[in-house]
Amino acid sequence: MIPLFSTHIPKLAGEEVKRLIESGWLNRGKKAELFELSFMKMFGCNNALSVNSCTSALRLAYDIAKSIAKEDKRINPEIITTPYTMIATNTALLECRIRPVFVDINYETININPDDIENNITDDTIAIVGVDYAGLPCDWNKINRIAKKYDLIVIQDAAQALGAKYCGSDINKWTDMTCYSFQAIKHITTGDGGMFVTINPFIAELAKRKIWFGIDKDARIQTELGTVFPDITTLGFKYAMNDVSATMGIEGLKDLEWILKRRAEIAKQYREEFMGVKDLLPTRYDGDKMESANWLFPIHVKRRSKFAKKMRNMGIEVAVHNWRNDIYTVFYNSKTSELKNIQRINDDLIHIPLHAELTQEQVNYIIRTIKGMRW
Repeated sequence: MIPLFSTHIPKLAGEEVKRLIESGWLNRGKKAELFELSFMKMFGCNNALSVNSCTSALRLAYDIAKSIAKEDKRINPEIITTPYTMIATNTALLECRIRPVFVDINYETININPDDIENNITDDTIAIVGVDYAGLPCDWNKINRIAKKYDLIVIQDAAQALGAKYCGSDINKWTDMTCYSFQAIKHITTGDGGMFVTINPFIAELAKRKIWFGIDKDARIQTELGTVFPDITTLGFKYAMNDVSATMGIEGLKDLEWILKRRAEIAKQYREEFMGVKDLLPTRYDGDKMESANWLFPIHVKRRSKFAKKMRNMGIEVAVHNWRNDIYTVFYNSKTSELKNIQRINDDLIHIPLHAELTQEQVNYIIRTIKGMRW
């Protein structure tokens, strides 16, 4: 079976992790700092914090958005979000006691529809969160214009979009806070982990304390009785990445350029070959404005179940991967706008294999199978 996903383990990752273990230091330390510095250099950002998952990064972003919102908005805070994503994007809102407000998405891109955001802003809205679905950036210019008009924070769930660009710049330059994922099947992995990035120095300092129980490590005092913390002024969490994970991340970044290049090559070939194929439509890709990270290759297909069954019978793994979040009981207290596109997408979207470990022979077989198949 040709797998839908693949876990990329760099050649030297095992050796470097073994060397770290032998050193006796596993906690957050120099490797985490080096990983952050390497990440900032590669993606041109000034404030990056490695954390133990993208979910932690999102929860951190939501907590900060709530803490810096105007006092009257903290009573019943709402964040406008997409209903079509991995549920962690939205369950993290519930954990922060923030009500999700689900708005519609674009059928062609699967991303949040900016035209549906403004109609759902209320006096309780504190932020907008968008997911760069499959690695394709949201329309951040439009979203930012709306956010500026209503004085809202903008949060980017970039779990699927490491390396993506918007209007020629790295995506982290476009939002107040950006959350990346290094989960096992992402572009690169740290076993599990994430990166929290912000363009705001104040948020960066606050986040630095919040990822380690609210403790300001720079203010620690060393005494004959051990380390003393003068005061803890903000509630924090245990979100910091350890050096074992960071070591894998450092090695992963070394391979990222060719990973992105290979994924882009395969996606380009798919788009060219599937043009005009009956009952199949790849999602839109605006190459002039948006450069996708190509984590997934989503397609709209008619008679999806028949398509999936035939593909699996031919030895090719396919999957829906995400389902609309708004139907789950856990979101009973959310608010939902008129979702015109979500059901269409929920009924016809599926994904075919796209990852750097695919051989050209496998890619050709997938194309040949789809183009020669009737379902």
